[in-house]
Amino acid sequence: MAGWDTLENMLKEEIKQRGEEGCNTSGFAERFAQMPKDKASLDTLYDELMALPIQDGYAYDEPSDWAGIQAALPQNGMKKAWVKDIDRDRFRGAWLGRACGCALGKPVESGDFMDGRGDLKGWQCVLEWFKGADAYPIKGYTPKHSRAEETLGLSLSPWCMKSTREDIAFMESDDDIRYTVLGLMMLEKKGLDWTPMNVGYLWSDHLPISAACTAERQSYINFQQLRDVPLNTDAAQDAFIDWVRTYRNPYREWIGAQIRVDAYAYAAAGNPALAAELAWRDSAFSHVKNGIYGAMFIAAMIAEKSSRRVWRKFRRTAA
Repeated sequence: MAGWDTLENMLKEEIKQRGEEGCNTSGFAERFAQMPKDKASLDTLYDELMALPIQDGYAYDEPSDWAGIQAALPQNGMKKAWVKDIDRDRFRGAWLGRACGCALGKPVESGDFMDGRGDLKGWQCVLEWFKGADAYPIKGYTPKHSRAEETLGLSLSPWCMKSTREDIAFMESDDDIRYTVLGLMMLEKKGLDWTPMNVGYLWSDHLPISAACTAERQSYINFQQLRDVPLNTDAAQDAFIDWVRTYRNPYREWIGAQIRVDAYAYAAAGNPALAAELAWRDSAFSHVKNGIYGAMFIAAMIAEKSSRRVWRKFRRTAA
């Protein structure tokens, strides 16, 4: 079932995704361009695309299961380094910094500021907005108005105006914040005793489906279709989750899972190995391969006391 986008657009994304996964997708783009766009025809081509094998000689080993990821690490794995004394002010700063950064970016999370306009790239449109408001270098939230409205035809996201400099009074709901809260809820409810299945149940209970995007939206839809089917073995649950995160989900290696790991990293402060494992459990609900690795890396980086230290450690353990 299509959810985030139309089945037609999802199939276009899937052709790119399967090619990047190491499949021979020659001719699929041409067939897609010439075919009728009714659901039956799109489903048939989509199923054929998903049945493609990865070509011999594909250069990358990309496991998505925890055992496979562990086996791909060096023999000593990721080292644990507990923080002896928790600095509560650091936690407060992490949360406030996340909220402030999210609020700063919300008004420019759309159209021209992401994709560009004319000869300007997205980041250049952001720059021109702040310059046109005499607010560059950036020292506060996004100004509500700018001369770039008239000179370049730029406009802010109409649904995020409560995050502008003139109107901000609270942290608007946003996926970057919602998933941090959901991660905290998971740890409060389950401690360390949870799996990707529990992520689906948590979202079903507390996250409106309209608040989920791309890979998260598609996995949510898939999970809801079969969430009440008895799954009595670990193997059955693993197979179900693999279907949840891959069926009609061309976004499964996108960056969505990276924004979901902050709470796990805060809880595992000083222990990047544990943070990476918790990130795997969460991201494996909706992502595979690079979509998982990115989440694990971000979680480990946040959990470490120093970004410089974590980079050195990551190079040693993941090389």
